[in-house]
Amino acid sequence: MPVEMTEGRAWGSTNPGYRARLSQLLEGGGTGEVFPLREGTNSIGREVGEVCFPSDRYVSARHARIDISAAGAVLFDVGSSNGTFLRISGPTQILAGDQILIGIHLVRIEG
Repeated sequence: MPVEMTEGRAWGSTNPGYRARLSQLLEGGGTGEVFPLREGTNSIGREVGEVCFPSDRYVSARHARIDISAAGAVLFDVGSSNGTFLRISGPTQILAGDQILIGIHLVRIEG
């Protein structure tokens, strides 16, 4: 008996709502978690956000955000206690391939 797809997408299909992704880089060169980033504001934190690291005590509850638009991606530290990406003090444009240290997690933005 054939299976009929009524709603939803097949596993692995792309989501047109996402413009970029943040990939966690592991020791030894592997890739860990991958977080899709949508156009607009993407929050990063320990407690809330599209990108969460709940067990990392070096990540603030609300740590940073990445704003994605047609013009590119901009990283903002939102008052984290440990800083983000070399302790940025203001919005910083990031490009595909840039690496960001958030708490103990090294991530790379991919477009």
